[in-house]
Amino acid sequence: MLRSVDIELKLPEGTKLHSSMGSVMHGALMCDIVDRETADWLHDFSTLRPYSQSVFWDKERSLPIWRVCTLTKQAEERVVEPLLNSLGKSIFLQQKGYDIELVKLAADDRADYGRLADEVFLADNSPREFSLRFLTTGSFKHDGSYMVFPDLRMLYGSLQMKWNAFSPSNKLEDRELASFLADTSNMYRYRLSSQPFSLESQTIYGFAGEMSVRLQGNDMSRRLAALLVKLAPYTGIGIKTALGMGAVRSTMR
Repeated sequence: MLRSVDIELKLPEGTKLHSSMGSVMHGALMCDIVDRETADWLHDFSTLRPYSQSVFWDKERSLPIWRVCTLTKQAEERVVEPLLNSLGKSIFLQQKGYDIELVKLAADDRADYGRLADEVFLADNSPREFSLRFLTTGSFKHDGSYMVFPDLRMLYGSLQMKWNAFSPSNKLEDRELASFLADTSNMYRYRLSSQPFSLESQTIYGFAGEMSVRLQGNDMSRRLAALLVKLAPYTGIGIKTALGMGAVRSTMR
């Protein structure tokens, strides 16, 4: 079970929204919304956690949005349900020194792994390209350094790991899949910029903006790439997606 909820936020007048607030909202989620047992349970997942969350300004709706996504039924019950019970309330952000109101539910999207697979593999035609829009700073870590430009092998690899970790079936076990998909994909257009993401103890420089990728492999490789890209809006892409990084929108053509 996959679920994504958008919560409209109300900030104090004169306060600017920045995607780095995702780190602060993660703290609020763990301390003020879910119970202590759930917070400890989520912490035990280490790097591959069954949720992602982010804060961003939604240009289409002209709203400040807090997006929380869960990747399993248990995570949905233990994270999303308490969050929805908090709508209309305010929480105090200690790091910012002010209250923020969880105004209302702005969007609620549900899917499941089997349905995503059916949409891809039962379609008459396989997609020829996809686009990603990074709503918050994205990055990958390689050889101890943070990357300021997308890497297709790491992008596919990040999504494959999350699919295999949380999908109850249809595992993608091929260890060379990410490399194969990257070799048969071509980023032909991008409008990206370097963007910082601030955490408590450091600032990570990554990228934000849009990129388009042409799929040049055979029918099956294009469908596999599409499957992973369809997962991306729920999982996020790259590092620290639980802290607010790597939130994306995806489109297929």
